[in-house]
Amino acid sequence: MADHTDANPAPAVDAAAKDPEKAAKKAAKAAEKLAKKQKALDRAAAAEAAKAAGAASGGGRKAKAKEEAEAKRAAEAAEVEAWRAQASSTASGSKKALPGFLPKGYDPKAVESAWYDWWEAEGCFAADTASDKPTFSMVIPPPNVTGSLHIGHALTLSIQDMLCRWRRMRGFNVCWVPGTDHAGIATQVVVEKQVARETGQSRHDLGREAFVDRVHAWVDRHGDRILYQCRRLGASLDWRRKAYTMDAKLSAAVLEAFLRLHAAGLIYRDHRLVNWDCRLKTAVSDIEVEYIELAGRTPVAVPGYSDKVEFGAITSFAYPLEDGSGEIVVATTRPETMLGDTAVAVHPEDPRYSALHGKRVVHPINGRLLPIICDAELVDMAFGTGAHHGLEFINILDDDGCINGNGTGEFAGQPRFLARRTVVDCLKDKGLFRGVADNPMRLGICSRSGDVIEPVLKPQWWVDCAGMAASACAAVRDGELRIIPAEHEATWFRWLENIRDWCISRQLWPPRALAAERFPGRAFTLTQDDDVLDTWFSSGLFPFSVHGWPSQTPDLAAFYPGSLLETGHDILFFWVARMVMMDVYLHSIVRDAQGRKMSKSLGNVIDPVNVIEGISLAELHATLEGGNLAAAEVERAREGQRQNFPDGIDECGTDALRFALLAYSAQGRDVNLDIKRVVAYRHWCNKLWNATRFALLNLGDDYTPVSVAQLAGERGADAIPFACRWLLSRLHAAVAELNRALESYEFAAATGAVYAFWQYELCDVFIELMKPVVAGDDETAKAFTRAALWTALETGLRALHPFMPFVTEELWQRLPRGAAGAPATSIMVADFPDVAQLPLQRDEAAEADMAYLLTVVNRCRSLRADYGLTRERPPVAVACADAARRALLARSTAELATLTTSGAAALLAPGAAPPRGAGRRLYLELAGVLDAGRELQKLEKKEGETASRIEALTAKMALLSYQERTPAEVKAADEERLAKAQAELDAVLAAKESMRTLLSSEDAA
Repeated sequence: MADHTDANPAPAVDAAAKDPEKAAKKAAKAAEKLAKKQKALDRAAAAEAAKAAGAASGGGRKAKAKEEAEAKRAAEAAEVEAWRAQASSTASGSKKALPGFLPKGYDPKAVESAWYDWWEAEGCFAADTASDKPTFSMVIPPPNVTGSLHIGHALTLSIQDMLCRWRRMRGFNVCWVPGTDHAGIATQVVVEKQVARETGQSRHDLGREAFVDRVHAWVDRHGDRILYQCRRLGASLDWRRKAYTMDAKLSAAVLEAFLRLHAAGLIYRDHRLVNWDCRLKTAVSDIEVEYIELAGRTPVAVPGYSDKVEFGAITSFAYPLEDGSGEIVVATTRPETMLGDTAVAVHPEDPRYSALHGKRVVHPINGRLLPIICDAELVDMAFGTGAHHGLEFINILDDDGCINGNGTGEFAGQPRFLARRTVVDCLKDKGLFRGVADNPMRLGICSRSGDVIEPVLKPQWWVDCAGMAASACAAVRDGELRIIPAEHEATWFRWLENIRDWCISRQLWPPRALAAERFPGRAFTLTQDDDVLDTWFSSGLFPFSVHGWPSQTPDLAAFYPGSLLETGHDILFFWVARMVMMDVYLHSIVRDAQGRKMSKSLGNVIDPVNVIEGISLAELHATLEGGNLAAAEVERAREGQRQNFPDGIDECGTDALRFALLAYSAQGRDVNLDIKRVVAYRHWCNKLWNATRFALLNLGDDYTPVSVAQLAGERGADAIPFACRWLLSRLHAAVAELNRALESYEFAAATGAVYAFWQYELCDVFIELMKPVVAGDDETAKAFTRAALWTALETGLRALHPFMPFVTEELWQRLPRGAAGAPATSIMVADFPDVAQLPLQRDEAAEADMAYLLTVVNRCRSLRADYGLTRERPPVAVACADAARRALLARSTAELATLTTSGAAALLAPGAAPPRGAGRRLYLELAGVLDAGRELQKLEKKEGETASRIEALTAKMALLSYQERTPAEVKAADEERLAKAQAELDAVLAAKESMRTLLSSEDAA
């Protein structure tokens, strides 16, 4: 016999409640494990079929076996195709006709068809202004109509829809408004690239009117695609309230807001420094500026220049004094701007320049005399040379970044960075160049055009934000506005306490002109200002303009302010801070499996529909054609796709994608999405499917649901079988944790709770335990088991519905219905599970007993794995010294035999005392099951390998350099590795001793 000793096990703990993030990770890993197990089973089945075919004697029998296997596969495929055909033939808006049987495997395409249209036709998504239910209102962050939704949008929609479905099932009047944003600059950029690619023309060549027509055509095409993607993701949006930021209703709101703010003195026009994009010829917002950190002189590729341009440098040159007595050296990071210099400033307390106060210098290129002035505030003596140039501003740049007439004739018309080199060459020729040095800097790049941002003084329209920012800060401090996770409050205060006035004008063509007209100061005709509004101005009004503001509509009264704004934390200031709502939940940013930002040129951007429906690598490559990437970027993207998705993307279905994204959503953490995780959850959907299929087969066609409490009657809970009490207690715990997590916006904990119940408790334990019960003759036990199963299944589907809407509706519709009361027409309008509605309360004693039994089961499985017993199922015997646990084991041998899949399980009679301090001893009868000599050889090899690992790790950790320089977290990880290796070695040594004992007994026999 082989034995496995373990100390008294720890008490049962609700893992999801103790550590939600750890539970979510555990659930995700379990889903991956399930997917691998499914593949292994598929391979094993194929191998078994091949083995059977090979064993058949004669070519005829082998051919027949192959023919039968192929016929079986064809029949299964035909069943799926028939199922898909029946599902897809459902008339739009009609309820899906379900086949009289539950197909053998889950198929996302068949499951997800027809339900969405039926929900919409039934009015399940519609909010009612006259309802007396509590209100939950929210708007979708309107996606830009520049293209399709990506996986980050899918996270937003998954979170929002999950919350809306949950609230709807909790009895709320839910208003969730869909919409899209015209996205000013972004739209102009993509359409201009399209025009250039197709016609070779610029927007100026095409003309304003024709270009705007192209923009509207683009918006129509891509806006429809976005709405289709929303539907495919199962978003239960109130489509009757669909909005677009250029709609007449929303445009009227923008005009009214502009006029009111202008009348209040909060909108004004002024010459101020802006982020200027010379390629787009417009001011851009801070969110459209990305910064790259330069440690020193670095060549950077700039659009429109054949050679890279050097940045991260500071150039010094001399201004000769007017009287010829010397020179003053200035330093600048932008030498070309010296063409517009009008003075040189020095610090009045800088001793280097005290003798130069009041003197003048000669501009070396245009000959202007520039005064030397003193300015204590403007000049930093520690920077450069401590002399500053260019006080009275002369603009030397045209809007396109070329030197204008103010920059002296020989430089006029030169692109700014070409002029930079020309100016430096000129200074060298005149002997005034004094050197160049590294200058660490942050270089601003426009995210839309890739051009280097130029700080330029321009007349623009501005919003005075100081008062509004103070009110927004006070709202958070006073608790009127709640930001979740709270860690983002620091960002909120950092932005708003250092607020700058907001530039709201843009020099674009489409689409919304400012509500201002020019007054030339004489007899006049008013003309519309050519500037247009920043898209954030209109999208900032979106949460109330969609409800009809400034009109006092029923929608505005019922649904504003919003209950929640849910969006990515990256637009906290640019969008969130400009609106009103009660709660703000800021979700993570989705990155790829390597933690990289999603980028088309990296080939890691994922269209959620491609994950839902599946796509081949060739088809992924085809999505790059006809886009706005340059040829070199297309090839780079293809290579990225080959690396990220070498086999394309498997069909996963909407439910698996949503659940994966929600399971990743630990508060405050970015999401590194690995498509393999989504595939794993698609296999988990199959697990749910098969569990329900098994349940329906065992409940029977004529089953009428009844609760275990009704069956127990006056006898009470003691009459209910142990496994049923345990299952319903765990259901109680799962429902309680699920509602707590959702109320707290802890979505990873919520998915962890519902996953753990389905996977580890209903499927792995209860369904296995019920198999011998339903096959037996005890009708009372059968009745209790079926009642517990139906309750767990029906409640579990309702609990899972907000996360996985399609598969839960498909399965819930097939469940037997109770005799009392009319059931809900759809699971999405059924009641969400609540502990008060469950048939039994928490039974912690039953949970503790089952937790102990499961530790015995897991140790038995581990012991079997130690000996490589993958197919053999030797009997198991348990010795236990603790009286209470011995009694539990005595009445649970059937459960142990079932869960360990052993031939038999027995409790040993009291005999030899167990090892000191041990709580139990497990025995596996190995005689005749394995070759002890061969196993001993394997163990000796493993012993050597493990000992070598321990020796190498111990030697590394003993080094003085390791002890002094290694970070604490690395040391902790190494210590954990060493402890695991030592435990592994101890287990190997114990197994060797068992094998020697077995070998001796065989020799004696």
